[in-house]
Amino acid sequence: MSEFTDLNPLACPLDGLNLIEASAGTGKTWNICGLYVRLLVERELNVSQILVVTFTKAATAELRDRIRQRIVEMLEALETGGGKSRDAFVTDLLAHLQTQERSAAQILARLKLARESFDEAAIFTIHGFCQRALGDAPFSAGQPFQLEAVEEDSEGLAQVVQDFWRRHIASAEEQSELVPETLSPIKPMTPMLAEYLIQRKDSPAQFAALLKAVLGQPLATHRWPGDLDKVSDPDSKEIEAAFNEARALWLSSHRLILHKLLKASAGRQLSQVTHRPKSIEQGYQEWEAWFGSMKSTGGLDLPRESKLGIFRESRLIRATNQGNQTPEHPFFRAAENLLTACEAQDKALEYARLRLLRRLVAEVPYALRQRRRQQRVVSFDDMLANLHRALVTNQGDELARALRVRFPAALIDEFQATDPLQFGIFRKI
Repeated sequence: MSEFTDLNPLACPLDGLNLIEASAGTGKTWNICGLYVRLLVERELNVSQILVVTFTKAATAELRDRIRQRIVEMLEALETGGGKSRDAFVTDLLAHLQTQERSAAQILARLKLARESFDEAAIFTIHGFCQRALGDAPFSAGQPFQLEAVEEDSEGLAQVVQDFWRRHIASAEEQSELVPETLSPIKPMTPMLAEYLIQRKDSPAQFAALLKAVLGQPLATHRWPGDLDKVSDPDSKEIEAAFNEARALWLSSHRLILHKLLKASAGRQLSQVTHRPKSIEQGYQEWEAWFGSMKSTGGLDLPRESKLGIFRESRLIRATNQGNQTPEHPFFRAAENLLTACEAQDKALEYARLRLLRRLVAEVPYALRQRRRQQRVVSFDDMLANLHRALVTNQGDELARALRVRFPAALIDEFQATDPLQFGIFRKI
């Protein structure tokens, strides 16, 4: 396990990779300014060679202003105060730099050069850096020479999602040629699955909102159930057969069934936690309502989250108190079969929907990238994904080398990730 030490910006090594962990308001920007000046003087780097990256435009503007102000303060201390400043850190930093066998004149020259060329400072938002890296090395990155950056491309996303909806839901094609990866084919849409999607409130707009979140995290791992391709599509015939069997038994002896359970409950044969008379009456009414609501076409309106389950055989066995006999009737086994079939159908429907969503997150981002490439536009999310893709392809080493040569040092502010250099740009600074 790595050991953490308190940061001393005057003693912090300028080689290798260093991860600084800090909460908001603890002086990250203040320390970045000090490290920046050390790189200017100790490493004799120009402002264009020190990459500084943060997230928002406001934070970028603040960093640029604070770094420039720190350079100006140090120049003033050297020119007017002989190395003394009202800011103790400026005085300490100048003293530290002079211990590096550098004269005041050398430090002054480096800082003046930095102040005069500060317009060339490489201080970017993360998206701005990605765009600059891809634009400056289009051959290495495999990108067009000119791309128009768009902060929001809701229209384009909506268009490709609607195309997906027409292909796989409205017209229900089995396979799309847009996906480079090999995925199991999507079977034609069934009325049962279409009804399930409606119940889940799925729509092109809902799918677009889901995709927006996915596109915002291009390196996220999507975890799907391990048996996703092993569960068959839902089949209504099994449920209809189980429903008809249970309904026939219910209509012929429902009063007897109720009497058996109420008598077992009153005699303490069954657990009073699950099979109180009130719960049994509620379950009875729900079975009555379900069997009475069967549509003339044979369709089923399956109830959810009810007391139906206390009539199934397995629940009755578990609820039977020790030393007592479980109530018996053919309906209890029929109820078990019917509810088991309903549960299997629920899982089959959910897995069919998950297979559709898996196709969505594989196909639509690819189609969206193709659309934007043709229109020569790039979104903020694309900038991150495109740079990562360029770095991990066959020509990624060439692009990484070009970036390392251009930026011998990098200061990344508030990089909220497990690996602060997850884009693999600086393998060794």
